[in-house]
Amino acid sequence: MPSTPASAVLRRQVYVDVPVSTYPISRKSAPALALKENTPLRHSNRPALKRRFSERETIGASNAVVSSPKKQKLSDASEDAQTTSEFPHGFIYCHQCNQKRDALSAILCTSVSYTKRKGAEKRCNAKYCGPCLKRRYGEDAIELKAKGHNDTYTFKKAKGPELLGKIPPSIHASFAKAEVSKVASKITTTKVPKMRVEVVITTPSPSSSSPRPAGLVKKSAVASSSSSTIKPAAHVPTPKKLKQQQLPQPLRTLKWSPVPTALDREGAEIRFQIREFVLRFAGIMEPAIPKAQLAELDDVGCGDEDEDEMVPWVSEACARSMILGLLGMLAQGSSKNKVRVTSTIGNVIRDIRATGNSLNKIWPILASLRLAADNDAEHGLAFPEPLPLPASYTVRVTRSTRGASGSGPVITIANSAQMIPVIAALVEAASETPTVREELEDGLKEAKEAARKVKECLKAENERWDAERKELEAAALKEKETKGKGPSEVKRKREVYKRRVQSLESILKVVSPGFAPRFSSLGTDKGGRVYWALSPGTKERNAALDFIAQATFGFKDTRTARQRGRAPAAVGNAVDRSGTSEWSYFVAVWGKKIPAAASKTSLGKGKGKADTAQGDVVEEDEDVEQWWGFYEPADIRKIADWIRIDAGIDPYEGEDVSKPLAALIRGLNEYGALLEWRLKDDKYESLDPKDA
Repeated sequence: MPSTPASAVLRRQVYVDVPVSTYPISRKSAPALALKENTPLRHSNRPALKRRFSERETIGASNAVVSSPKKQKLSDASEDAQTTSEFPHGFIYCHQCNQKRDALSAILCTSVSYTKRKGAEKRCNAKYCGPCLKRRYGEDAIELKAKGHNDTYTFKKAKGPELLGKIPPSIHASFAKAEVSKVASKITTTKVPKMRVEVVITTPSPSSSSPRPAGLVKKSAVASSSSSTIKPAAHVPTPKKLKQQQLPQPLRTLKWSPVPTALDREGAEIRFQIREFVLRFAGIMEPAIPKAQLAELDDVGCGDEDEDEMVPWVSEACARSMILGLLGMLAQGSSKNKVRVTSTIGNVIRDIRATGNSLNKIWPILASLRLAADNDAEHGLAFPEPLPLPASYTVRVTRSTRGASGSGPVITIANSAQMIPVIAALVEAASETPTVREELEDGLKEAKEAARKVKECLKAENERWDAERKELEAAALKEKETKGKGPSEVKRKREVYKRRVQSLESILKVVSPGFAPRFSSLGTDKGGRVYWALSPGTKERNAALDFIAQATFGFKDTRTARQRGRAPAAVGNAVDRSGTSEWSYFVAVWGKKIPAAASKTSLGKGKGKADTAQGDVVEEDEDVEQWWGFYEPADIRKIADWIRIDAGIDPYEGEDVSKPLAALIRGLNEYGALLEWRLKDDKYESLDPKDA
């Protein structure tokens, strides 16, 4: 058999020399599947599905990477915080204020809610910043972090513990920075007991180059082990809680102006009560008191004690009119079973009307009522005797006066101030009559009606201004160069509108004392000083009523209101105001001068000195109680701020009017704003029809 060539022989193995590739070949081989491409697949015995998965897909899915389980939440909110250039330690969004805050000063709520799954618990993921913890819940993030994880702190937005008030926005940033620095420097390593995950809070050493000054380190702990392998760090004293933010404002410098009067507190307050009662119920008195005599009540009493032993009061005619008006109220208010009382009072009124204005003749007639009360308590009135005549007075007793006094001692009335105890007793008796109670009920209705009218006037004025403003602006756009239709005209009209609105808002406060059920002082401060603010006089009240009536008809004629509503001439300048007799134009304070706030007086003569009306400089004794006056609206606001700062009341908190000091501060501020409007000479000038 001929031999076969070697190249034609069938070989089972062939070796081929493959040249090296010029391209880089990855050494990483593709993952080999369990089955080859041509391996026959077995028939599946599973029930039919809409889409059946092959074994290759099933096996491939089994080789997929399994995701790690969900991380357990920790007590510190800075674990998953993101770091930025502004917040190198990471930041979170506070659940309370919704602001981006530093993670180191934040803390995570420990509230746990149970889910439907058996034994499953859901941890609250709300995070709170340091300022909100301090301001809203009174907690310190430093102390909470130092104690470690526990279930003692749980926060709920707008609920939970009592709020401590708001901190001024100006200190929020500084407070947050202080919280971050304290957390980074004072928090030590702590161990969490009875937890499967230990949280260790570490602080970096000064030589550490890590950009994060503090972090969280996780370490697994054996559940069955009762003791931890990590030793607790050395004890560090817990930082004290931050005190409530103290008010940084210094005490105001007050200008104390002495009122030139020799009245003590009791003598002045009796005159206050008589004035306010007569002004309040003058409308129902019969016979009516003339308006000129009602204006005399504004002069409570001024004068030097050395010159006059008894501080003067109103005229004899005014005192006579008040006595007649009060007796008329008593006669109207007497019940039917006291016919004799009514007839007796009627006889007294008739006899007083027959006499003149001499109080020496009026007092013996009034004494007959007291004599009837001594004989029969149900058919008379009891009131004290007039004040005795000062020793410096020399009065000649006439035959008619001696005969009018009868067999009793002769009482001479030389000053109307002697009748103050008698008139005060008549006021107290008249205040208990049914006539006064009916007037108080009607006053509430009248107050509501006045408020309704003012509200309607404000609404009408706002609508009128909106329409007028649109017309002026449209005309100014079309004719910018036309005089009288430019921006200056719009500005002038806007000022008129603002003054009208301010007048409407202030006028209601002027007329409201005429409907008030009672009158009292503004309050007493911590030093025992009593603050009084008398209501406006009859002239201002009448001007205010005319103003409301004219405003209802669209400000057609306000000449009467402008004439009645002018401030008295004595209040026109600051020099005369310190000696004015118009007590309704300043805040009267009874007590000692504040030593810490001793300052220059009204004319700046120095500490402890004041000027009298004659220009003589006298020394003031700060330890003596006397009457002081605050005449300027700015000074009234200063004394209100002084009381607030001295009492430590936070101005950013809402005012609780139920508290005495808060009510006093609010009353002083409102009276200062009203007095500033009352002192304006042009407060009614904006009501001129030419300006409409």
